[in-house]
Amino acid sequence: MAALVLLAGCARENPLYARSESESGSSSNSSGVTPDTTSSTTNSSVSTGASSGMVSSTTTATTSSDGSTSGADTSGSSTGSKRSDCAYGVDGGVVAHYRFEDPAQLWVDDGGNYDGEVASGVPASVLGPAGCGTALGATEGMAGRVLDAPAFDLPAGSIDLWVLAPNTEAQLPLLSRDAQGAVTEHVTFFLTSVTSPVGDPSARHLVVRHQSMGTAAAVCSEDPLPPDTWVHVAYNFGPPRMELYIDGVLQGSLDQPDVPGGGIPACDGRTNDPELVADPPPFIGGLDTAMPWFIAGSAQGVKKSPTQSPSTFMDNGALDEIRISSVRRDFADL
Repeated sequence: MAALVLLAGCARENPLYARSESESGSSSNSSGVTPDTTSSTTNSSVSTGASSGMVSSTTTATTSSDGSTSGADTSGSSTGSKRSDCAYGVDGGVVAHYRFEDPAQLWVDDGGNYDGEVASGVPASVLGPAGCGTALGATEGMAGRVLDAPAFDLPAGSIDLWVLAPNTEAQLPLLSRDAQGAVTEHVTFFLTSVTSPVGDPSARHLVVRHQSMGTAAAVCSEDPLPPDTWVHVAYNFGPPRMELYIDGVLQGSLDQPDVPGGGIPACDGRTNDPELVADPPPFIGGLDTAMPWFIAGSAQGVKKSPTQSPSTFMDNGALDEIRISSVRRDFADL
């Protein structure tokens, strides 16, 4: 078995990145990225507060050779997640992996094949989870786009990422491959509220909405994500069912989510097909479609097109280590 690549800042090998449900081998990979020529322009301070488990950091904005502006983080971090390190690598099941390490090239795919681009706004580089280096700061009106490719049309697989949820009750997209009126398979990760007889119905829950050929389902975090705290989110799709993990814990919420477009009866991952109301089976949709991915944004309200532009934005908070895989993974008890 080839050795797992451990990049700068990683404490030790972590099963999350070394193992899938169908394979235990991994292979070395390096992005080999050469940074753009940059020049320092301005400085700003980023502080998340002691209650989040993060420490204050200084971000230096830079202007790259293509005119885009980003930031280079200059201090360390800690995290509120129960995961104590951030080991990462590229194994045989990874399709694309966005680490946001180079402030001049935030959208580089660490696997080397599916680099993204700025779709709107100005990206920023901020402090990531402990051991993860830098992360993508979701500035207002900013989103990244990864163009459609056949490799993303997966019948089954997994998506995992780190989320720093902003301290807001607004509905916010995180990661999306979606469109208005699309009937092919598509998915959106977002923060929203749920209907629950207990707790706060307006609080931020992490929801994954997945759709396929007129049917849809959702899985949701059982509790609202804590604001300004790094949390690991992982999603398995395709047969046998949808699965959502928050910091390695499988979520079993039965609440009703507030989702764009509506039509989702509950957070239990069952199809909403009206012909199967009496006994709805688990939703097992894949990602066979012809739409781009949006990072920190969504085009859910825009008609399906390979050249979509985002319509809604995350606007605050941060994302890191977005990984799209062709295999379902064992995310439990990390």
